[in-house]
Amino acid sequence: MTRHLGTRVLTVVIKNSDCSVIRLLQQRAIQGMIERLKVGENNSDHLLKIDKPIDAQELVKAGVKPIVLDDNHIWITSSSCTSCKVLSKSQCIPDWIAYLDGVGLLVRVVVAGPISGRQIVSEMRDRGLRVEVLENREYEGEVRLTDKQVAVLNTALQLGFFDSPRRANLSQIAASLGLTTSTVNRHLRAALRKLAQHYISSRNIV
Repeated sequence: MTRHLGTRVLTVVIKNSDCSVIRLLQQRAIQGMIERLKVGENNSDHLLKIDKPIDAQELVKAGVKPIVLDDNHIWITSSSCTSCKVLSKSQCIPDWIAYLDGVGLLVRVVVAGPISGRQIVSEMRDRGLRVEVLENREYEGEVRLTDKQVAVLNTALQLGFFDSPRRANLSQIAASLGLTTSTVNRHLRAALRKLAQHYISSRNIV
C-alpha cells in the first residue's frame, strides 16, 4: 500500500447533527448510508443507499430535491448542514458517512494533514456540534499488487478457482501461467493478504 506523507484519515462521530437528510430517514424508519457526498457551503448532494423504496414526493414536500435511481439508491440535494458547511471550506475529501441510532452521525474524511484535521474538529465544535474523534491515522492509499500477483489473481478468477464448487486448482493455474504450483500459491496468498488488510483497514474493523 502506498503511503502519503502527511495525508491522514479522520473519523469522527457527531452526536447532535442537524443533517436534514438523516432526519428524513429517521422520521420514515429507513436505514441508510450516504455512499457519496459532494459538500457545498449552501447545498450538498447525497448519494444514499437505503433499505427500502421511498416516495420521492414525500421528500419534495420535506424541502429536498430527490432523484430516485432505483429501489435502494436515491440522490438528494438539500441545504448544507453545519458539518457539510465546515467540510466545504476545509482541505478534505469525504470518504463515507453513516448514521447509527443512539450513537450519532459517523463521518470519515481524508485530510491534507494533521493541522487540517484539527481545524475541522475545532470548527465543528465552535459551531455547536458535539464531536468525538474516533480515528486519526495515516492514509495508506490504494492496494499495490505486483505484476505476478495480478496475473495469478486474474487467472484464478478466469479459471474458476474462487467459484463454488471450485472449477480449477493451483496446479491448473500454474500450468496456465508456466509457473510452479508453489510459486502460484505464494503469489495468490500475498495478493489476497494485501486485499484483505486493505479492506479491513479502510473500514476501521478491529
